[in-house]
Amino acid sequence: MRIWIFLFLSFLAVSAQAQYFSSTFFQPAYGWANRDFQFGTDTENGNMALLTLDHVGTWKWGGHYFFINYSIGPFVDYDFATGARSRGVSDYRIYSEYSPWLSFQGLFGWHPWHKVWRDLSIEGSINIAYSGYHAWLGGLGMEFNLPQGYFLKAIFYYKNQQPMRDLPKDEGLQITLVYDITLLKKPGIRLQGFADIQPKINDFWGFDFLAQPRLLLDVGQWLIPKQRPRTWEIGIDWYLHFNDQLSVSVPQPAIRFTW
Repeated sequence: MRIWIFLFLSFLAVSAQAQYFSSTFFQPAYGWANRDFQFGTDTENGNMALLTLDHVGTWKWGGHYFFINYSIGPFVDYDFATGARSRGVSDYRIYSEYSPWLSFQGLFGWHPWHKVWRDLSIEGSINIAYSGYHAWLGGLGMEFNLPQGYFLKAIFYYKNQQPMRDLPKDEGLQITLVYDITLLKKPGIRLQGFADIQPKINDFWGFDFLAQPRLLLDVGQWLIPKQRPRTWEIGIDWYLHFNDQLSVSVPQPAIRFTW
Protein backbone atom coordinates (compact mmCIF):
# COMPACT_ATOMS: atom_id res chain seq x y z
CA MET A 1 0.00 0.00 0.00
CA ARG A 2 2.81 2.42 0.90
CA ILE A 3 4.48 2.03 -2.49
CA TRP A 4 1.26 2.93 -4.36
CA ILE A 5 0.69 6.03 -2.23
CA PHE A 6 4.31 7.04 -2.79
CA LEU A 7 4.11 6.55 -6.57
CA PHE A 8 0.85 8.52 -6.72
CA LEU A 9 2.47 11.40 -4.83
CA SER A 10 5.44 11.32 -7.23
CA PHE A 11 3.13 11.27 -10.27
CA LEU A 12 1.14 14.30 -9.09
CA ALA A 13 4.30 16.24 -8.30
CA VAL A 14 5.76 15.99 -11.83
CA SER A 15 3.01 15.07 -14.31
CA ALA A 16 1.81 17.22 -17.20
CA GLN A 17 3.46 20.44 -16.03
CA ALA A 18 6.09 22.84 -17.33
CA GLN A 19 9.24 22.58 -15.26
CA TYR A 20 9.99 25.72 -13.23
CA PHE A 21 13.49 24.88 -12.05
CA SER A 22 16.00 22.07 -12.42
CA SER A 23 19.49 21.61 -11.01
CA THR A 24 21.83 18.61 -11.03
CA PHE A 25 25.30 18.32 -9.54
CA PHE A 26 28.09 15.79 -9.37
CA GLN A 27 30.43 15.99 -6.38
CA PRO A 28 33.56 13.91 -5.66
CA ALA A 29 34.82 14.14 -2.06
CA TYR A 30 37.33 12.41 0.18
CA GLY A 31 37.18 12.18 3.96
CA TRP A 32 38.87 10.80 7.06
CA ALA A 33 37.49 9.33 10.31
CA ASN A 34 34.61 7.48 8.63
CA ARG A 35 33.32 5.31 11.51
CA ASP A 36 29.56 5.29 10.96
CA PHE A 37 28.77 1.60 11.47
CA GLN A 38 25.04 2.40 11.69
CA PHE A 39 24.90 3.25 7.97
CA GLY A 40 27.75 1.01 6.84
CA THR A 41 30.39 3.71 6.17
CA ASP A 42 32.91 2.36 8.70
CA THR A 43 36.33 1.68 7.13
CA GLU A 44 39.50 0.01 8.39
CA ASN A 45 41.57 3.20 8.31
CA GLY A 46 38.74 5.74 8.40
CA ASN A 47 39.40 6.89 4.81
CA MET A 48 36.64 6.91 2.20
CA ALA A 49 35.99 8.44 -1.23
CA LEU A 50 32.45 9.61 -1.91
CA LEU A 51 30.83 10.28 -5.30
CA THR A 52 27.45 12.06 -5.15
CA LEU A 53 24.91 12.62 -7.94
CA ASP A 54 22.17 15.01 -6.80
CA HIS A 55 19.11 16.41 -8.60
CA VAL A 56 16.19 18.70 -7.73
CA GLY A 57 13.32 19.73 -10.00
CA THR A 58 10.21 21.85 -9.36
CA TRP A 59 6.89 22.16 -11.18
CA LYS A 60 3.68 24.07 -10.51
CA TRP A 61 2.23 21.33 -8.30
CA GLY A 62 5.41 20.50 -6.42
CA GLY A 63 8.70 18.85 -7.18
CA HIS A 64 11.12 16.05 -6.43
CA TYR A 65 14.63 15.57 -5.10
CA PHE A 66 16.95 12.59 -5.23
CA PHE A 67 20.57 11.71 -4.71
CA ILE A 68 22.84 8.68 -4.98
CA ASN A 69 25.99 8.25 -2.85
CA TYR A 70 28.61 5.85 -4.18
CA SER A 71 31.21 5.19 -1.47
CA ILE A 72 34.64 3.62 -2.00
CA GLY A 73 36.91 2.35 0.79
CA PRO A 74 38.17 -0.64 2.82
CA PHE A 75 34.81 -1.16 4.55
CA VAL A 76 34.24 -3.24 7.66
CA ASP A 77 31.00 -4.83 8.84
CA TYR A 78 29.72 -4.50 12.38
CA ASP A 79 28.17 -7.40 14.33
CA PHE A 80 25.50 -5.87 16.58
CA ALA A 81 25.26 -9.02 18.68
CA THR A 82 28.95 -9.16 19.64
CA GLY A 83 30.27 -5.71 18.73
CA ALA A 84 32.94 -7.30 16.52
CA ARG A 85 34.23 -5.59 13.34
CA SER A 86 35.24 -7.68 10.33
CA ARG A 87 36.46 -6.83 6.83
CA GLY A 88 33.59 -6.31 4.42
CA VAL A 89 33.19 -8.35 1.25
CA SER A 90 33.13 -5.25 -0.97
CA ASP A 91 34.95 -1.91 -1.21
CA TYR A 92 31.90 -0.23 -2.77
CA ARG A 93 28.62 0.81 -1.16
CA ILE A 94 25.54 2.69 -2.35
CA TYR A 95 22.98 4.80 -0.53
CA SER A 96 20.08 6.66 -2.17
CA GLU A 97 17.05 8.80 -1.33
CA TYR A 98 14.08 9.95 -3.41
CA SER A 99 11.74 12.64 -2.06
CA PRO A 100 8.71 14.06 -3.94
CA TRP A 101 6.46 16.79 -2.56
CA LEU A 102 3.16 18.53 -3.40
CA SER A 103 2.80 22.30 -2.95
CA PHE A 104 -0.34 23.71 -1.31
CA GLN A 105 0.21 26.95 -3.24
CA GLY A 106 0.60 25.15 -6.58
CA LEU A 107 -2.37 22.83 -6.05
CA PHE A 108 -4.89 25.19 -4.48
CA GLY A 109 -3.55 28.71 -5.07
CA TRP A 110 -3.18 28.80 -1.30
CA HIS A 111 -1.18 31.63 0.26
CA PRO A 112 0.22 31.48 3.80
CA TRP A 113 -1.77 33.21 6.50
CA HIS A 114 1.44 34.55 8.03
CA LYS A 115 4.49 36.28 6.52
CA VAL A 116 6.78 33.67 8.13
CA TRP A 117 5.80 30.94 5.64
CA ARG A 118 6.10 30.97 1.85
CA ASP A 119 4.42 27.60 1.26
CA LEU A 120 3.27 24.37 2.89
CA SER A 121 3.76 20.98 1.26
CA ILE A 122 2.87 17.30 1.54
CA GLU A 123 6.15 15.39 1.71
CA GLY A 124 7.26 11.82 1.05
CA SER A 125 10.62 10.08 0.97
CA ILE A 126 12.15 6.65 0.55
CA ASN A 127 15.71 5.83 1.72
CA ILE A 128 17.56 2.70 0.57
CA ALA A 129 21.07 1.38 1.34
CA TYR A 130 23.17 -1.63 0.32
CA SER A 131 23.02 -3.01 3.89
CA GLY A 132 19.31 -3.75 3.83
CA TYR A 133 18.53 -0.43 5.50
CA HIS A 134 15.38 1.17 4.14
CA ALA A 135 12.92 3.76 5.38
CA TRP A 136 9.55 5.21 4.37
CA LEU A 137 8.73 8.78 5.38
CA GLY A 138 5.67 10.97 5.05
CA GLY A 139 4.75 14.33 6.52
CA LEU A 140 4.32 18.09 6.22
CA GLY A 141 6.85 20.64 4.95
CA MET A 142 7.06 24.36 5.68
CA GLU A 143 9.17 26.70 3.54
CA PHE A 144 10.19 29.95 5.23
CA ASN A 145 9.55 33.28 3.50
CA LEU A 146 13.11 34.59 3.16
CA PRO A 147 14.82 37.15 0.86
CA GLN A 148 16.45 36.06 -2.39
CA GLY A 149 19.66 34.15 -1.77
CA TYR A 150 18.29 32.42 1.34
CA PHE A 151 16.35 29.15 1.51
CA LEU A 152 15.14 27.28 4.58
CA LYS A 153 12.60 24.47 4.77
CA ALA A 154 11.48 22.41 7.77
CA ILE A 155 9.86 19.00 7.23
CA PHE A 156 8.07 17.03 9.95
CA TYR A 157 8.11 13.37 9.00
CA TYR A 158 6.66 10.17 10.39
CA LYS A 159 9.44 7.65 9.72
CA ASN A 160 9.25 3.86 9.53
CA GLN A 161 12.64 2.25 9.06
CA GLN A 162 14.49 -1.05 8.97
CA PRO A 163 17.93 0.00 10.30
CA MET A 164 19.95 -3.12 9.30
CA ARG A 165 19.14 -6.69 8.27
CA ASP A 166 19.69 -8.08 11.79
CA LEU A 167 17.91 -5.32 13.73
CA PRO A 168 14.16 -4.83 14.36
CA LYS A 169 12.13 -2.15 12.65
CA ASP A 170 11.43 1.11 14.46
CA GLU A 171 9.35 4.22 13.81
CA GLY A 172 8.88 7.74 15.07
CA LEU A 173 9.26 11.46 14.38
CA GLN A 174 12.01 12.94 12.21
CA ILE A 175 12.50 16.69 11.76
CA THR A 176 14.48 17.62 8.64
CA LEU A 177 15.93 21.06 7.95
CA VAL A 178 17.12 21.92 4.42
CA TYR A 179 18.96 25.19 3.80
CA ASP A 180 20.93 27.16 1.20
CA ILE A 181 22.28 30.45 2.53
CA THR A 182 24.36 33.04 0.69
CA LEU A 183 27.09 34.18 3.10
CA LEU A 184 29.06 36.50 0.82
CA LYS A 185 27.51 37.29 -2.56
CA LYS A 186 30.43 38.85 -4.46
CA PRO A 187 33.05 36.14 -3.78
CA GLY A 188 30.33 33.49 -4.14
CA ILE A 189 30.44 31.85 -0.70
CA ARG A 190 27.40 29.92 0.54
CA LEU A 191 26.38 27.40 3.20
CA GLN A 192 24.19 24.57 1.95
CA GLY A 193 23.02 21.27 3.41
CA PHE A 194 20.58 19.49 5.70
CA ALA A 195 20.04 18.23 9.24
CA ASP A 196 17.90 15.26 10.38
CA ILE A 197 16.79 15.15 14.02
CA GLN A 198 15.09 12.12 15.58
CA PRO A 199 14.13 12.67 19.26
CA LYS A 200 14.37 8.91 19.87
CA ILE A 201 14.86 6.15 17.31
CA ASN A 202 14.67 3.34 19.88
CA ASP A 203 16.25 2.33 23.20
CA PHE A 204 19.49 1.30 21.47
CA TRP A 205 20.26 4.40 19.37
CA GLY A 206 18.36 6.98 21.44
CA PHE A 207 18.40 10.61 20.27
CA ASP A 208 19.85 10.89 16.76
CA PHE A 209 21.35 13.90 14.96
CA LEU A 210 22.57 13.58 11.36
CA ALA A 211 23.78 16.58 9.33
CA GLN A 212 25.87 17.44 6.30
CA PRO A 213 26.68 21.16 6.00
CA ARG A 214 28.67 22.23 2.94
CA LEU A 215 30.70 25.45 2.76
CA LEU A 216 31.17 26.24 -0.95
CA LEU A 217 33.16 28.81 -2.93
CA ASP A 218 32.20 29.63 -6.54
CA VAL A 219 35.60 29.44 -8.30
CA GLY A 220 34.01 29.07 -11.73
CA GLN A 221 33.03 32.75 -11.82
CA TRP A 222 36.73 33.66 -11.97
CA LEU A 223 37.99 30.85 -14.20
CA ILE A 224 35.08 30.87 -16.67
CA PRO A 225 33.44 34.33 -16.28
CA LYS A 226 30.64 33.74 -18.82
CA GLN A 227 29.28 30.61 -17.14
CA ARG A 228 26.15 30.71 -15.00
CA PRO A 229 26.78 31.13 -11.24
CA ARG A 230 27.65 28.09 -9.11
CA THR A 231 28.64 25.87 -12.03
CA TRP A 232 32.00 24.96 -10.50
CA GLU A 233 32.50 25.17 -6.74
CA ILE A 234 35.06 23.91 -4.23
CA GLY A 235 34.65 23.58 -0.49
CA ILE A 236 34.25 21.40 2.57
CA ASP A 237 31.47 18.82 2.96
CA TRP A 238 31.24 17.96 6.68
CA TYR A 239 29.45 14.74 7.67
CA LEU A 240 28.14 14.68 11.27
CA HIS A 241 26.29 11.84 13.02
CA PHE A 242 25.68 11.55 16.77
CA ASN A 243 23.52 9.26 18.92
CA ASP A 244 23.89 7.04 22.02
CA GLN A 245 26.15 4.55 20.19
CA LEU A 246 28.37 6.63 17.93
CA SER A 247 29.96 10.03 17.42
CA VAL A 248 31.17 10.73 13.88
CA SER A 249 32.65 13.93 12.44
CA VAL A 250 34.13 13.68 8.95
CA PRO A 251 35.52 16.70 7.03
CA GLN A 252 35.52 16.00 3.28
CA PRO A 253 37.21 18.38 0.79
CA ALA A 254 35.00 18.42 -2.29
CA ILE A 255 34.58 19.74 -5.84
CA ARG A 256 31.09 20.35 -7.20
CA PHE A 257 30.01 20.55 -10.85
CA THR A 258 26.44 21.82 -11.41
CA TRP A 259 24.35 21.91 -14.57
